[in-house]
Amino acid sequence: PPVALAAYAAATLAKDHPVKVAIWACRLGFSAFIVPFLIIYRSSILLGHGSSSLTTVVYDVVIAFLATYVIAIAFSGYLRRGLKLFERILLIVGGIILYVPGTLYDLIGLLIVSLTVLTHILTTSRFRRYNLQLQLR
Repeated sequence: PPVALAAYAAATLAKDHPVKVAIWACRLGFSAFIVPFLIIYRSSILLGHGSSSLTTVVYDVVIAFLATYVIAIAFSGYLRRGLKLFERILLIVGGIILYVPGTLYDLIGLLIVSLTVLTHILTTSRFRRYNLQLQLR
């Protein structure tokens, strides 16, 4: 059974609690656990499976990368600053929707992810500007 030996070694080097490091490692690695399911839904990312055109392969690889990246961001909980719970939930939902094949699902997932990231960036920028104004006074 997996016992997270690398997490114990990393915890020793970082002088931190091994279970805490192992839990963080699982959170960061969760997106890699769902990649095999992505291969089932979008088999063209295998780059040679069937008779997929180049545009389909590139499109599916970009969507797969984006979905995996978004889910990794949501599980880590950081994008420029800490994510709020509803932002993390929206990013996970958007990433999972991006896994489902179909142009409509891709558009819905991209809309959810882009609105969440845009809202997060705008609130972060406003927060920084507001703090800067307070510090200058």
